Amino acid sequence: MLLNNEFLHYSFLYSTNTAFDNVFRFIIRLKKAVDPDALTKASEAAFKRYPYFRIRLVREGSGYDVVFNDRPVKITPSRKPPVLGTEEANYHYVSLGYSGCEIYIDVYHSLTDASGITPFAKTLLYYYHLETTGRCPEKNDIKTLSDPLSPEEAADPTANIHDYPEEPDYKYHEIRAFNLGEHDLSAGNERRVFFLRIPEEAFMSYIRSRGGSVNTTIASLFSKAVGSVIETDSDPALTAEGRPVVAGIAMSTKRIIGAEQSYANMVALANIEFDGCLTRRSMEELNAEGRRQLEEQTKKQNILYSLKSRPNLVAYLNSLPDDDSRKDVYYRMILRMKARDSFFVSYLGKQDWSSLEEDIDSIFVLSEADNHSMEINLYAVSGNFCIAMAQNFGMTDYMDSFLSLLSAEGLPFTVEGPEELLLPSVRTTEIFR
Repeated sequence: MLLNNEFLHYSFLYSTNTAFDNVFRFIIRLKKAVDPDALTKASEAAFKRYPYFRIRLVREGSGYDVVFNDRPVKITPSRKPPVLGTEEANYHYVSLGYSGCEIYIDVYHSLTDASGITPFAKTLLYYYHLETTGRCPEKNDIKTLSDPLSPEEAADPTANIHDYPEEPDYKYHEIRAFNLGEHDLSAGNERRVFFLRIPEEAFMSYIRSRGGSVNTTIASLFSKAVGSVIETDSDPALTAEGRPVVAGIAMSTKRIIGAEQSYANMVALANIEFDGCLTRRSMEELNAEGRRQLEEQTKKQNILYSLKSRPNLVAYLNSLPDDDSRKDVYYRMILRMKARDSFFVSYLGKQDWSSLEEDIDSIFVLSEADNHSMEINLYAVSGNFCIAMAQNFGMTDYMDSFLSLLSAEGLPFTVEGPEELLLPSVRTTEIFR
């Protein structure tokens, strides 16, 4: 069982389906072309240090178990990702690829999250640098083969929670958010991604001047950009039949519950609602509103309360007759969750890559958007905020509006795209049919 946690185990088995793969891609852009031999040797060292990423699914009686996978992790000389969990990926749920100057780490999100894969990525680059230069970079917080595996890394992140609050001190309510894709008049759905870079110093100065945080500032900026597309002169406060523009903010519950060392995926969403005439509201006002909502929802009491329902879900899943029924439950949960947000923002927080920036140009994280939203992932490295903005619809009006707003706010940036959004797919229990 994954981390000896029944909820995380079920999430691993059933939170992927034909409509939503639940994956992400961690892209490291180097300053020079990738050396395949060095990458292979670095990969061997990194996976030896993080053995819990080398797993496969096996049939165990009437159920399933997660066991060590002694097959090598696939390294594909292509941008095209494999199907994780299948023979194509040697039955692994992590794979590597490369093309030109880019290294790709493709991950099933129910195995881990960006905070879990970042230490692995640092170790990978540490040994890659050693292989390509013959020199060890400064270690800083990078884990190497000389650092033993700590019990906290592979422990159940909820094991030390013994008391759950009876009630939250935040009033949860149902939200039906405006869906970005509803106004798409282009033909068909297109998986696209834009890559932006904003100088870190300039962006942080802007954030401070507007009284925000990284998350609330991006959420406010993009909400204003959406407002400029959907609001009209006759009804400037129009937000699609009164539905608010809502930013889903990824938050790490591991940090809040004191399980930062765990590799488990423990991401939850806070929902920041913006309504009224967004184009006429100031950034200071929107940031203040966003920070208030975010602080309320991320209080430890409220996070613990949200985790309290997991045993009930496990009991319900145990009562269902088969895998298809459980996958359907998870899929409906995902749809309900995504219906609460117009777009999603994820920022891991400042990470220390200083000893490796000699090799790194940029880092981008891509994740899967549904047909009515956009995924905005930020990563700060090499003096820039690297922002990947992924969408599953054809129109570029929101992006055009967002870029115009950045210019109007005096923020310098570069942009690439739109490009095809390439993400892996994944299979779990289906491989036994």
